[in-house]
Amino acid sequence: MRAWLAIGLTSLIGCANSDGPADAGPVSTIVHDLGVSLIERVLLPRLDRFVVAAEALEVAAAEQATAVAAGTAVDRQGLQTAWLTVMDIVQELEVLQLGAAGASAVRRGGQDLRDEIYSWPLVNPCKVDQVLASGIFTEAGFQARVRVNVYGLDALEVLLFRGGDFNVCPPQLPINEDGQWEALGAEERERRRYAYAAVISAGLRADAERLRSAWTATDGLLDDAKAAGLGSVFDTPDALIDEWLGALFHLDFVSKDKRLAVPSGISADCGRAVCSDKLEFRSAAANGLALRANLRAATALLSGDGGLGFYGLLRHDGAGDLAEQLEMALFTATATARSIEVTWSDLLGSDPEALRNLHRDVEVVTDLLKGPFMTVLNLSVPEEGAGDSD
Repeated sequence: MRAWLAIGLTSLIGCANSDGPADAGPVSTIVHDLGVSLIERVLLPRLDRFVVAAEALEVAAAEQATAVAAGTAVDRQGLQTAWLTVMDIVQELEVLQLGAAGASAVRRGGQDLRDEIYSWPLVNPCKVDQVLASGIFTEAGFQARVRVNVYGLDALEVLLFRGGDFNVCPPQLPINEDGQWEALGAEERERRRYAYAAVISAGLRADAERLRSAWTATDGLLDDAKAAGLGSVFDTPDALIDEWLGALFHLDFVSKDKRLAVPSGISADCGRAVCSDKLEFRSAAANGLALRANLRAATALLSGDGGLGFYGLLRHDGAGDLAEQLEMALFTATATARSIEVTWSDLLGSDPEALRNLHRDVEVVTDLLKGPFMTVLNLSVPEEGAGDSD
């Protein structure tokens, strides 16, 4: 994906040297300042909050694992609350996948850390059950030897929120056919459930620190972004804008198309009136939380969270009316998301139109982003969304 800043924006801010990287003139100033400001004011504060919340989750999980092993009372609800706190921040980071969080194959500075932390839609609750039954989560180097869908926040959802003592694997697998699950007994399964959760939580805290360090370490991605140009990961005048647009359009490709359109039956990927089985969260009541957090992060990218944001570019380019349209559309979508208090699985059974209305409001935002927003700034829609029709 490339999103070149061209005539509309460069006529305002100057011209880059056509024979090499941008000079120190107006182009590099406004484009570079926007990209760096979004890192410093939007991304890094959330990474700090993520580390703090992950540390709290690790402590809570370790305490509960110790309590179960000792046969004392367990505060499962407190542990669930700690998980929800982390997930709320991670769902903001879903719309801020710049640098190390991004896929290494397609994003500058990508280190695939997002999937290490939260692998949805690559989830497999049966695999989590198999790991619990085998006990391999206790082995050194466990996380390096297995797929991402048996650790991280999605695996923790299975362990902490699924009601009942059962597994979801088919009967022909050894966990059931060979009696591995039943042989453990209820008490041992409970002990392992919390011990496994503690291992995952410790790994999650380490991944949170790795992600923040990738940006803040000496000669890390923040320093690279500040020195954008030849020799930097961000090697062209528009590189940071390019990457931030890829992050922002998560709201379109994932929040709208996967989190909303599929389960509510709008997308052909459902094929039925509704698809509750395709909700992002099947055990935790976190689907509404996720969408609200996505909208908060998109709002922060556009506003700049007190610094330079995309609204500033629009107003600087004489498109203040469009900035106001986007602000109002995001406000409306956020208000609609906040008005849905019941769990989405219940909502799909009683009032699926409420989710379709939310999809409609989010689509107003994404249509503005894909249309007038890109046109005014003379940018290109990231290729993932070029053929989108949801």
